[in-house]
Amino acid sequence: MKAFKIVSISICSLLAVLYLAFLFAVPAFVKLDDYTYQLNDDDNEQQGLIIKAEDIRVSTAWNLSAGAKIGQINGYYKSGKKFIQADNLDITVSIPYLLIKKIKIDKISLDKIIARLGVDSDGTFTLEKYIPQSEEKDKTQTELLPYGLQFSENMPNIILNKYSLTFTDN
Repeated sequence: MKAFKIVSISICSLLAVLYLAFLFAVPAFVKLDDYTYQLNDDDNEQQGLIIKAEDIRVSTAWNLSAGAKIGQINGYYKSGKKFIQADNLDITVSIPYLLIKKIKIDKISLDKIIARLGVDSDGTFTLEKYIPQSEEKDKTQTELLPYGLQFSENMPNIILNKYSLTFTDN
């Protein structure tokens, strides 16, 4: 009986240490600032949109979800005209669902978003020119995610505090 107590206390202590490491050590040691260069590729000639993200951090939560907090996202056309600005974006994904090969987005939170969408004379959005057009595919075949992952059917909690959507003539 004494050995059972020691083993169970040891296992519980190990699980508590792992849980606390997940909550506090992962956000402290994983720095996402090193990966922002992929979003800021201004020299790419074929890139029509420039997305700049600032203050990117890893976040964890008590319900075993992890995600990213982004201080500010700015979207520009290649000409330098800004078309979107988003402040304090927080996206979290449930970790236990990943073990069963599902992606469950728990929360999408955004403090402020300002979008200025230009409308061309033919009625299309200016943004559409910069989005790559794909060929017509068979509607029954869906794109597969890597490693056999699938999206969960559960909808995330979406929190949007302030927004402004403006349509302008070009």
